[in-house]
Amino acid sequence: REYNSINTASIWRLLVASDYRHNGIATKLIDQTENFCKDKYNEIYLHTQKDSYGALAFWSSRDYQIVEETNDEYGTIHLEKIL
Repeated sequence: REYNSINTASIWRLLVASDYRHNGIATKLIDQTENFCKDKYNEIYLHTQKDSYGALAFWSSRDYQIVEETNDEYGTIHLEKIL
């Protein structure tokens, strides 16, 4: 699948320091991101790795759908959410 910057927003990094995890910080950041994007884009794309602690569960809980699982050395998983 190909994405373009006219219709697709991309999330490149979302990191929360380990001492601050499980306090709703990532949820608040993504709420704001999605609200900003919903009138400007059709979808949001991102990728994560299978071994990234809690990442896949977090994105799945936010209704991001897996569009591709690669078998690369990082275990990269590509996700998108239609807005």
